Amino acid sequence: MKKIGIILIIGLNVLSCTFSQKSKDVFSVTEELLKRDNYVIPDSLFLFFPDNNKSIKYENLNIIKISENAEKTEIPFKAIFFTGYEIIEAYQCENKEFLQQLQEEYSSKSLFVVKSEDKDYFVISSERELLKAYDSLQLQDYYTRLKDKVILSFKESFNDMPFLYDSTTISGLPVGYEILVLKSGNKFVLPEDHLYEWSILPENLKHGYRSGVAFKEGEPYIIYWLVAW
Repeated sequence: MKKIGIILIIGLNVLSCTFSQKSKDVFSVTEELLKRDNYVIPDSLFLFFPDNNKSIKYENLNIIKISENAEKTEIPFKAIFFTGYEIIEAYQCENKEFLQQLQEEYSSKSLFVVKSEDKDYFVISSERELLKAYDSLQLQDYYTRLKDKVILSFKESFNDMPFLYDSTTISGLPVGYEILVLKSGNKFVLPEDHLYEWSILPENLKHGYRSGVAFKEGEPYIIYWLVAW
């Protein structure tokens, strides 16, 4: 009986890790939909998201996608492979003046910026997805050389939205997108059962978090993002 229980827990963990990415295409915002108090990531890392930042109200933005794998669960959990725990919210804004103000505000506060088409940055994603595209030696090289310019990968979140997706860029966002990092750190901020030591990551990048926004001049979209690992 004990063995059955252990097998069941392991099975649930595998399912949780494999299928935990949730995406929702939405065209209206309700308070319930964007309730952010049930994530394993500290809310201090996304206080600049709309309506957490009280100066950015939903009436100025229409949400078109939510993608996350960071929701708390009652199911017993133990990390058995590496992944980044992420929250992504994509918005459309037809008020050009308001959007430009947002872009200027975030640009003035950014710690660093990468352009989607550049080659001098790298991404955090799941071990499974990264090893589909790169071998272990490549990953070790990229993470060692580019440890100061690591962001979130958007490829799994936007591959069903052609206007926000480009398979040829490292990030998965279309050419011309600027990806701003507003918060960054290299400490572990998740619950202990999410701890996983991935041998491919260098010591000073074993754990950490990044959060920020992404946008392209002339496009009506702004993407709020966060990843912790």
